[in-house]
Amino acid sequence: MYELPFNLQTEIPLSETALGDVVQIVCQLAQEPRSIDTLLDLLTNPLVTITQTGENLDYHELARAETNRLESTLEHVDDSLAATVTSLTRDAAALSEVSLEELPGQLDALLERLGVSAALEGEQELSSPLRERELRARDRLDRILETLALTTPLADPEIGDSVDRLERALHGVSIQQSTRPPEESVVVCSLAEATLREFEQVYVLGLTTTQFPSDPERTAFTRPIYESHPDFEQTDVSAEARYHLSVLLGSTASIHLSIPQQSVSGEPHV
Repeated sequence: MYELPFNLQTEIPLSETALGDVVQIVCQLAQEPRSIDTLLDLLTNPLVTITQTGENLDYHELARAETNRLESTLEHVDDSLAATVTSLTRDAAALSEVSLEELPGQLDALLERLGVSAALEGEQELSSPLRERELRARDRLDRILETLALTTPLADPEIGDSVDRLERALHGVSIQQSTRPPEESVVVCSLAEATLREFEQVYVLGLTTTQFPSDPERTAFTRPIYESHPDFEQTDVSAEARYHLSVLLGSTASIHLSIPQQSVSGEPHV
């Protein structure tokens, strides 16, 4: 309506990033049966570079295979290629045998062998948006691995090995997909995100007592979970929002506060 340029912060699943895809494929290669398609997905990932005798691995012979079973295909390809792939799948399978505490180090070693670490560190030419996104994915992956390591004393081997737990931990995890806003644009974000940015003009919308962020009501079912350990304790949402608002009010930006004209039901707001 007003034709204002804007920037909306969105999130994408970790699995849709190149790094998330690598980790998921490694988890698949850690278990049998293994397929040619899965291996090719790994080898064609933009972050992956595997060398063989000083040159990039030539995997086109695998792409011409008539069967999708990896083990049977390796019997009919070049010996050096078969040895490299076998060594790679052996390293992936070894992740299932380590503890959750050892998993981060073992996975890092495998990512380094795949060339992923070098790609993220700038040794491989990647576009700036792709590198920034993948670095955010790396930070999120590190937090996931750190959390898994902390659960080592509570891990039940009968429920699943380290790879099983890593796969489950990756589901539902997202990263923020940030794009650089054009000059003189409108950025739509939360109070917490606003305090991390610099603005000339800030508009805080719908500021009323009833609409101000507040703590959700704790049900009888979830209350014992939150009270079982200090790490599970819920944050004070209202106090956090008041803090972020006070930071904005104390900034150099010009602050505009507004109240809604209508209630959620459409009635005039009083």
